[in-house]
This record gives sequence, structure tokens and C-alpha cells, in this order.
Amino acid sequence: WDQQNIRPKDVINVLLVWQALTTPVEDLSAFLHLETPNGELVAQHDGVPANWTRPSTGWLSAEFISDLHSITVPDGVPAGTYQLYVGLADRASGVRLPVVDDEGQSYDNRALIGLLTVIP
Repeated sequence: WDQQNIRPKDVINVLLVWQALTTPVEDLSAFLHLETPNGELVAQHDGVPANWTRPSTGWLSAEFISDLHSITVPDGVPAGTYQLYVGLADRASGVRLPVVDDEGQSYDNRALIGLLTVIP
């Protein structure tokens, strides 16, 4: 996305770039979630990467996969600060994959990629 201030009905476009160290065994779905600070889901987009054209089971080691996700901020969303998260989940079980940074630090099963402010 290219801005921090958004309004109800705005579309947030986020380009994710995935790189697998090895070909995943699981059929994965990527998700983008917009949430209130207390964790209430406001908007989301889930789907097989690259608009359903690049299933993870076909990814090659070290290959980069570009994956555009768009979510619309619902009409009537109150002004305030919202959190934008991204992650991957196994499509069959729904189990989310863990998030680990370059230094091996483990976080949650999703990554916070930014804070957005909804303005009137």
C-alpha cells in the first residue's frame, strides 16, 4: 500500500513477495487482515498466491512469487488506528504457518506489516 491514512471504502493494495527455501508440501493460502487494536477483524483477503495461479506446491526453491492482495475498508468503520497483518495457512487444515525472521526469532502465526489510520 502507498499511504498510512485511509478512508472507509478505500481499497488497500498490498504486493507480497514470497520465497520458499524448499517446495512446500502443504497447499497454502495467503491472508491479509485489517484489525482493530483489540484484534477485531475489519476486512480481509485470503487466497492462493498470485490470484489463484501459483499454488505453493508448485513453488521452486529460491523462486520469488509476486502476490497482490486487495481489501476494501468497509463503509462505516470508525476513525482510528488499525493493524495490517499477513500470513500463510494450510488450506486443508486452516493451521497458520509460524513467522520467523532472518535471525531465527519466532513470532506469532502472522506478521504485522503496518499501522493504518482511518480518517473520516
